[in-house]
This record gives sequence, structure tokens and C-alpha cells, in this order.
Amino acid sequence: MNILHVTLSFSHGGRREAIAELCRGLTTHGVVNRLCCVDSIEVDQADLASLFEESIELKRRSLFDREALSRLRRFCRERAIDIVHTHDAASQAVSVLAMPLGDPKILMTFHRTRNFESARVRDRLRNALAGLRGGAIVTASEERRRHYIESNHVSTAKVRCIPLGIDLDRFRPDPAQRALVRERLGLTLQQTVIGAVGHFGQEKGIDIALDAFQLYARQHPQTDASLVVLGAGSEAQERFVRSRVAADLAHRI
Repeated sequence: MNILHVTLSFSHGGRREAIAELCRGLTTHGVVNRLCCVDSIEVDQADLASLFEESIELKRRSLFDREALSRLRRFCRERAIDIVHTHDAASQAVSVLAMPLGDPKILMTFHRTRNFESARVRDRLRNALAGLRGGAIVTASEERRRHYIESNHVSTAKVRCIPLGIDLDRFRPDPAQRALVRERLGLTLQQTVIGAVGHFGQEKGIDIALDAFQLYARQHPQTDASLVVLGAGSEAQERFVRSRVAADLAHRI
């Protein structure tokens, strides 16, 4: 089976890791994976060699970029692509415009955690039209499935929840590591610790986690809870994140 994974870019982030892990698993089942980036790849081609048979970037100039659409359609035909697996709503729309009828089958995994891809009327119209052609929309949680159905005009039967798998050999309780990390952070074993993990881009909502924790801490002054933020971003993004922290609660974050 030949699968083409289509996404806006392959830059660092959770979506990239999810696609990479999926491809590693599919490869063990004899699936041939290829990558198409609608805008740009943004990583060294050498980093892609272990995951994909080949990769292309369309350098799309607009949603209706005829040259980009034609190139995607030709690529799928020449490589006999069986499934186009898109990883965002914009990439799903591009794939549907390139191949509006028949094969290959098109599905989308909806990775978003915030409502960027359904925020505007034109976004919802785009998603509704693309959803008519798409075979399925996959979410990683029931909450995201409900969100997509409530935000878009789409057949509920097409939206499926497939929870992310967890490697239980890697991710398991480790009392020694827990004690070590807490000691490093100056926290006791008894304290409540809340974690916010993600890069500092707007779509991850680290600012929302900070605001929510500080609201909770003020409403429950007796709590011993602390918030640990694990992430990274540009200097401007880091300044923004730090600006959300009130001076009287900085010692708890």
C-alpha cells in the first residue's frame, strides 16, 4: 500500500512527531510512506530519509494555486497512491481540490487542540465541502471529536476517535525518577503538581494554562499546588509567556 501524508509543513512540533511515529508503525506492516508539504518542508531532507520513500513541497501560493494542485494530482497518479492522509483541514482542502472525484481515498487526522481551523465562516464552509469528498476524519480524543462535529457541518459517521497509543515500556510509573525531578524543582513528594507541556506558539494555549492556574491559586489560597511549564519558543514568545505570570505567584510556577 502507498500512502501520501499531506501537511502544511514538517517543522518541529507535536504533529510532526505524530506523523513520524505513525510512519514508523506503518512501515513495519509493509506500507510505503511519502510526504507532501503544502507550503514548505522546513527540515533537512536527510532527516526525512528514514521515514519516507520520498518527499515534495508544493510551495502553494493560494488555496486555488493551479500549479500546486496539478503537481499534487500528478504525483499521486504517477506513484499510484492508494490513500492520501491529510493532517490538517487546509491540507485536506488542497487534496480535495487536486483530486475532487474518485481515487485515491482521502482522510484527515485532526491534530488541532484549539479552534483555528473552524474559527471563521469560510473555514467551516471549506471543511464542509472537503468533508463531502473525504472518507473519514480521525481525532485522538472524544473531546476533539465532539468539537469537530459541533464546529463543522460534517456527517457524524465520518468522524472517528482513535486514541493515541502509549508505549508502556517507556511510559510507566518510576518512583525514583519522580523523586529526582521533584527534588530538582524544589518540590516535595506530597505537593500537587500541574503540568503544561507544549511549545509557546499561540495554538498550544500555554497562556491559558497560566491564567487558569493563577485563577485557581487565588480562589484556593490554601492549596500547595505548583504549575510546571515545559516548552520552548522564540524570544518574543517566551517574553509573552513570562508576561502572563503575576509577581506574587511566580514562586509557584
